[in-house]
Amino acid sequence: MTELQIPEKFKPGFKLLISIDEKTIQSFIDTFQQAQPLQINDLVSVVTSRVNTLTKKEVKDVIETLISIHNLRDYLQENNDASTNEVIEKISQAVEDDEELEITDEQRQEFERRLVNFLGLDNILSFRSKSIEVIRDHERLFQNSRIRIHKVFTKYEVFDLVGKNCITVNDGQKIYDLVHPQLQANQPVELDFAGVEIFAAPFFNFAIGQLLKDIQPENISKLLKISNIKPLGNQIISLVIENSKRYYSDPIFRSRLDKAVNEKSNHL
Repeated sequence: MTELQIPEKFKPGFKLLISIDEKTIQSFIDTFQQAQPLQINDLVSVVTSRVNTLTKKEVKDVIETLISIHNLRDYLQENNDASTNEVIEKISQAVEDDEELEITDEQRQEFERRLVNFLGLDNILSFRSKSIEVIRDHERLFQNSRIRIHKVFTKYEVFDLVGKNCITVNDGQKIYDLVHPQLQANQPVELDFAGVEIFAAPFFNFAIGQLLKDIQPENISKLLKISNIKPLGNQIISLVIENSKRYYSDPIFRSRLDKAVNEKSNHL
């Protein structure tokens, strides 16, 4: 099995998993056992409300580190036939080998015990549900022999949310309200259009077009994944994005278009 190193991004989370007191650890476990699968930010908020000894950022550091450890365990089990105990031993050794993560023999034993408990919480830390799931990018998981948290896509089944017709602005706004906060927080999102039959520009203007008001197009391309959509839907999305780019970047064009729309509305 590959030797592991702890990347800088997750060292704060590892330090906390080593050092925080047992009562706080138990609060994490109790909350995870009671919670339904949630988006990461929602889970962070729930845990923060019940753990008074850590800041919200520290809670997020711990949760993201635990998710990366879960994904690593799953990868090694699927590809190296490794047992949970073997994975824990590898991670524990990587922590001990890291000069920044100072850990005593006693702390290492406690750290390994904590990993056993957290790795038993598949129901919440694997983020599996009908409309929200983790997309695991195994190919990059061990790049540079490091534990990495790969893109965690919050996946929404559009059919379950609005039905087979993606037409109205109200339905588009519903999708926007779900994805916009996550994209602003640099959290990847997948919109799965399986089962959707009919598409119209008003829906996409509100669901996707208005994202460009405060999110750069390159970030949308990087963070928003569209899957299982019919060719016509893809064509409309492309047109909406191009129009929205101009609308939000060109004040003169935006003013003229708003004026034209208002005049048309007044004549209806």
